[in-house]
Amino acid sequence: MKNRTILNMLAAFGALLAVAAPAQAEVFPICSARETKDGYVALRAAPRKDAPVIARMVPGQMIVIDVKDYKAVSKGGWISVSWFPGEVMPDKGEDGYDKIRRGWMSKELVDDCG
Repeated sequence: MKNRTILNMLAAFGALLAVAAPAQAEVFPICSARETKDGYVALRAAPRKDAPVIARMVPGQMIVIDVKDYKAVSKGGWISVSWFPGEVMPDKGEDGYDKIRRGWMSKELVDDCG
């Protein structure tokens, strides 16, 4: 009886993780910038090629896709992202938070996500 209770609890926990994990992946999609010929990916102030460049992201660096209602914020071939020049994006109130840049990049230049 005790073993069955433990197994039921584990099964319920596993089901909870199966439901919760995909939702979190949709809310916080972390991707990387793709390799480019010129060695950087432009983060722009608006979703167009002639918009001012806010930052030059290095290919392979992590970006966070901005999400609203569980969908990526995008316009045409552009996607809204947040980027931090360090290894781990700081939370609000943490040191370096003011260095986070938010802008637009070409969807074609988004690489591995996960």
